[in-house]
Amino acid sequence: KDVSDSEECEKILEDLENIDTETDRHAIILVKTQQTNIAKEYGIEEFPALIYFEKRIPSIYEGDLSAEEDVLQWLIQQKTEDTIESVNRELLEQLIINTQYLVVYFYKPNCRACDIVLEELENIDDDCEIYGINFVKIQDQTLAKRYGIKNFPALVYFRNGNPLIYDDDLRNEEQVLEWLIEDENRELADEIEDVNGRMLEKLIHDKPFLAVLFYGRECAECEEALDALEEIDDDIDIYGFDFVKINDPIVNAEYNVQTLPSLALFRKSDQYQFYEGDLTDPKAVLDWLTSNEVFEIKDEIEEVNRKMLEKIINENDFVAVYFCMFYLKK
Repeated sequence: KDVSDSEECEKILEDLENIDTETDRHAIILVKTQQTNIAKEYGIEEFPALIYFEKRIPSIYEGDLSAEEDVLQWLIQQKTEDTIESVNRELLEQLIINTQYLVVYFYKPNCRACDIVLEELENIDDDCEIYGINFVKIQDQTLAKRYGIKNFPALVYFRNGNPLIYDDDLRNEEQVLEWLIEDENRELADEIEDVNGRMLEKLIHDKPFLAVLFYGRECAECEEALDALEEIDDDIDIYGFDFVKINDPIVNAEYNVQTLPSLALFRKSDQYQFYEGDLTDPKAVLDWLTSNEVFEIKDEIEEVNRKMLEKIINENDFVAVYFCMFYLKK
């Protein structure tokens, strides 16, 4: 770094120290570092630079750092309003690798349609966060081409790095949100889906058969159980069950989870029971999930898919099947 760079850094630092009290008032912690290698991990090549982190998601300030009032307003806006964080290419590539669910809004400068859509999508930024989906935006037409994007604006949903392009009306933000939390769009190949408390609540309400693995970080037994259960994830799906995992102490307390890992099968929202066998024995777990005593609900005829019906017919001498067609009420 040459003398002029150093002088600029010192001058801007003096300007930013004028707003330090204001950032404290808004509960925004403002710190400085000379560890430029950290900044380079986020694609920062020129200094000085400012990055705002909200729940570990970074957003790079692209304005004039010497205009401290503009910087302050930007920081307050980031904290208080529904804003989609702006990232650069290097940062986005890191997020794609490290983030399970990531939505990326590709747009370009001087694009009125892009601005209109962005305003609509910022209405669902907090909703996405509630469901464990990170939302960022980027202006990078070269990178967009890598994902087959030719027209702007565009929305790409990355699930463990696998992209899915939204091909409907981006101005309808509620429809976009529905699409993002749809089961088939959230599905991960060869992996049990990790959910947060809000998404679990939705799935328990919506799904007739939901298997939930409660686990913890830095838990050797949990890792063993996960490795074993991922072997039967596809089998569970074939029988018409949804299978997710969650790491949340508050949710554990809500469902009286005493030890980790624990597996529970939820039926009809308020009905659930825990598996008491060996979670590292995938066959035993699958047998338990599809057994009659676990499967049945008192005073109700269970709805099954083809695979489950075949299993029931093969294992029982007397089976009555009611074939019907349900029509959705409008």
